[in-house]
This record gives sequence, structure tokens and C-alpha cells, in this order.
Amino acid sequence: MAVTLADSDLSIPQYRLQFNDVAGPLNYSSKTGINSTGISANLYGKPAKLTVQQNKSNAVLVNIDGRVDMRDVEHWSQQASLDFVSGETDYSAQISIVPGGSGTFSVSSALAGVAIELPQPYGKQAQTPRDFSLQLPMGSTAPLLQMSLGGDDEKLVLQLQLNNGVVDSGMVIIGAADDTRHESNYMVVTGTMASFELDAWQPLLDRYIKADAALRSQHEHSNNNENSDSAALSLKVRGMVLDQFSGFSQRYGRSLVNLRKHHKGWRLTAKNSELAGVVTFPDQADAPIVIKLQSLYLIDEEGDSERINTPGNLPTDLTVMNTLKLDISVENLFVNDQRYGNLAFEMRGYELGVRFENIVGNIRGIEASADSPVNLEWLNSPFGEESRLYGQFTMSDVGDVLEQWNYERIIESDSAWASVDVKWPGKPQDWAL
Repeated sequence: MAVTLADSDLSIPQYRLQFNDVAGPLNYSSKTGINSTGISANLYGKPAKLTVQQNKSNAVLVNIDGRVDMRDVEHWSQQASLDFVSGETDYSAQISIVPGGSGTFSVSSALAGVAIELPQPYGKQAQTPRDFSLQLPMGSTAPLLQMSLGGDDEKLVLQLQLNNGVVDSGMVIIGAADDTRHESNYMVVTGTMASFELDAWQPLLDRYIKADAALRSQHEHSNNNENSDSAALSLKVRGMVLDQFSGFSQRYGRSLVNLRKHHKGWRLTAKNSELAGVVTFPDQADAPIVIKLQSLYLIDEEGDSERINTPGNLPTDLTVMNTLKLDISVENLFVNDQRYGNLAFEMRGYELGVRFENIVGNIRGIEASADSPVNLEWLNSPFGEESRLYGQFTMSDVGDVLEQWNYERIIESDSAWASVDVKWPGKPQDWAL
């Protein structure tokens, strides 16, 4: 028996796939089952060639060779994580349907012609090939779609948990991951990275936020038109391990990082041998980044420590700091593994340099209070870089303070205060008596 298809449509509504303009012969015999060697179709406006055969176990195999634009893949998945992928590529796909209605939909491609705009080793230029595969079980109301990209050293896995054709949750797995639990309505990013540079990845977070907002706007518009079958997921980084972490002009060792949306912005938590705390990136462009650290370990030039970080020295280039707007607080400040006290200040960059304003805290018995905070300036002057410290400090027993700073207890007091206004050439850490 032979049937010739012409201007037909093949729809898989559960997975929102539709082949248009299906044309060609479809044959059936008692010996070979269903088969065809020449069916043509269009998927997302791109031509595709289909062949059909039935194997000895009566499974029907539909092999598809075609080409796809990554913007159509992003539209199909409704996930902002694909905003970083662009271009067109050839693919080979197979739909396998076994007796009973179950089966799989699989895709493979070398992604020639597709650019991935991510930092190395995860990004790639359009002409560079990289192995890609997709697996989607069929016949289940809640299948797990899985896409894999690259080899072991730079492997990325994207999972989408579907529920009656709608994306319920997603997960991006980078390298090895211990916790691969899905969370409904979230796109969870987890795994292990050899290195992470905040300056390289932060623009991508900004881009993701814009792409996610655009998808949500489209989703709301579709809801108003009663034609929506998918929703964008909220981003969350959970239990990400970074072997090396660079941020705010400092470098840290193995770090555990989490990130999620907060009502005031995006909240990043980080913990390593040098620090532990929370960084909030605000939604408002003119608002400061808020850094709250439970602990911070510094090492001076004479310190003997195995810690990788040496943030006792500020960045040497003042120009990289004149756009910063940071609110920083440190609950427990350590220098060479000895606790010095607590500290908080507002860091504001401007045309001439940077100001450390409203400095409050207690460092080894020397206190700057909120009633009379201290200020530090680091500026470019006609004579070069210079620093200035001014404000009022208070102390209880001066003798105790001297001992904490490793001086002899040559004087004692019930209380004391000192008003200072000192200026010196160079950076803040260049100060010396």
C-alpha cells in the first residue's frame, strides 16, 4: 500500500513541534512495515528531509535532516538561557516510536555556523564545531528534555522538565554536580568551574535579565490572548563550586557560590577561605552594590599565610575604581589570621578618584562612630596620586589600644579621642609615620 502526502502537516502538540508542507510517498507492506525514503517538509520555515522505516521490533524510526535557526529554538524553548546562542546550523534528528506509544526524540549536530557568546572555555565562534545532542522521551506527560554541549572539560548540560508540554523547571549543569534536583519555576545553574571572573560574567547576567524580561512580557501578552503554553523560568545559581574566583579586583581560592533574585535585586552569596558574605546587585542602575561580609581575611606584606588572596593591597589603577558605587560592611575583619574588629563604609568613585565615606567600626580598640564618621580620599592631583584621612576617632583605655597594636602600655586612660586630618602622597596603603 502506498500513500502520497501533499501539503500536509505533521504535528506533535505535546512538544510544540509542527512540520509544515509535508510531501512525498509513504509506503506500507507486511514485510517491511511503514517506510519512506523521500518525504520533504518545513520546520520553522527551513526545509527538512524525512525518511521512515520500521525495524524488526516494530518500532517506527523517522530520521530527519535539516537546518535550524537558533532564534527559533529559543522561541520553542521559551528560555532566556539561549539568548547567548545565535546562527543557523545543520542537524540530524530521529523520532523513535515503539509499540505502546512510548519513544524518544533525539537530535545531534556539530553546531557549525552557531556562535555561543560565553566566556571561555564555554563560548565558541560560529565556524568552530562542537558536539551537541538532545534527548527527549516521548509518551510521558512529564518527560525530561536534556541537551548536552561539548566534551568533559567544558561540558554543559541543559535540562528542561516538561509537564503536559509546558516547561515546569530547568537546570544548567556545568561540569560535575552533586545536587541535580529541579525546582519548579526555576532555571537552576549548578556544577563546578575551574575559574570564574565576575567582570566577564556580570554583563551576561545583565543580558540574561533583559532577555528574561522580554520573554516574560511576551508570555503576559500571550496570556492576554489566551494562547500561552509556556513560561520563562527564574534564574537561580545553587551550590556552584568555583576552583578560582576573581571579583572586585581580587582573586580567591575554591569558593561556594549561590545566586538568586531578591526583591531589591540579585543576591550573591559566596564562601571561601578568604571571605563569607552576601553581595546584592540592585535593580536600580543608580543604587550602590551592597556587600555584607560575615568574615574577611587580609594578609599584609609581612604576613605568613597559605591563603591565596592578598586583598590588603588595593588595585593599582585608580581609573578602574572611579565608577564604583559600593556599600561595604565587614562583621569580622582578620589580618594574618588575627581578628582586628569590624568595619563599614560607603565607597564612591568620581572623576578625580574614589572616596571611602562614612567609615564606622572598631579596629583593635580604635573606634569611628556613626555620630562622627571618618572619611578617606584617594585622588589624582596635579602632583600625582595622593590620599587623605580625616575625622574623629575614639578610644576607651589607651593602654589597651597600644597593647592590641603591639606597643608598650606607656599610658592609660578612661577614655580618649583624636581628631585627624592627614595627607600623604600615593595610595592609601602607602601611609607611613
